[in-house]
Amino acid sequence: MKSLRTQFSLSLVLTALTLFVKAVADHLPYSQARDTFSDILDYPGILISSVFYREGIHTGHGSLLWVFVAIASTTVFYVLAWFFVIRIVIKIRSA
Repeated sequence: MKSLRTQFSLSLVLTALTLFVKAVADHLPYSQARDTFSDILDYPGILISSVFYREGIHTGHGSLLWVFVAIASTTVFYVLAWFFVIRIVIKIRSA
């Protein structure tokens, strides 16, 4: 697993798995733990999209693009996070 392409591909698979687990968790019966888990997984995308689309009265009726930016930034965040986790694990195992 030395190839960057392989590491990136694995990070894409793990990102898809992460987002799938979040989607399954959203369909569970209501509980505070479920909502907390879902909010924690959504936080990176919400944080990044809030830089581009600020909250408040000046947004008018809101922006649908905020949703797309949140989804894209969540996906990119998890791809990069999993990629760096894989790189760190490989460095630790090879040491």
